[in-house]
Amino acid sequence: MRTLLLGSLLLALACSAAAQTKRAPRRTPPPAVPGQQRSREAEDRAGIQKLQDRDIAASMAYDVEALTALWTEDGVLLIPQHAPIVGKEALRAFYEQQRDAMANVEVTAYEEQWQEVRIVGDYAYQWGQIHGRTRKGQGKDETSTVVNALRILKRDEDGAWKVARAIWNEARTATSLGKQEVPPGERP
Repeated sequence: MRTLLLGSLLLALACSAAAQTKRAPRRTPPPAVPGQQRSREAEDRAGIQKLQDRDIAASMAYDVEALTALWTEDGVLLIPQHAPIVGKEALRAFYEQQRDAMANVEVTAYEEQWQEVRIVGDYAYQWGQIHGRTRKGQGKDETSTVVNALRILKRDEDGAWKVARAIWNEARTATSLGKQEVPPGERP
């Protein structure tokens, strides 16, 4: 019994030592220079805006490849009443399935309104609403949709921002509550 306990203790110490030696040394960033920090933040915000612009264009065209390219390889999408969609290939398959289901639907408007965008190193998060309108076939009637969304973004090795995690749910707009609709960008 004593040998088993001693062996277990040595194994635990060896694993602990191995884990410590395999850990990459922590890089200490150089001290922030106020002008450089503002410049980096401006670059990051411009990169995130570029991601959002690509997202809007891809969504308007419902371009499966462009939508898939917005994601990291290990991206995760959590949507209502659906199993988590994990990884780029699963995201591509989901977008293809949605494209096929929307074969007779035209996206007439798609707008992202992010209430907050925070950048933390190589990650950023944003939350807000996405407003969309679609028209079925040759009809004139449009259907409006508003979703609440939260996204975690990650700076890729090449410096481009991509979506790493996203979750959304349908927003209860003022119209759905029996009140006058609140214009986009205004809070109730």
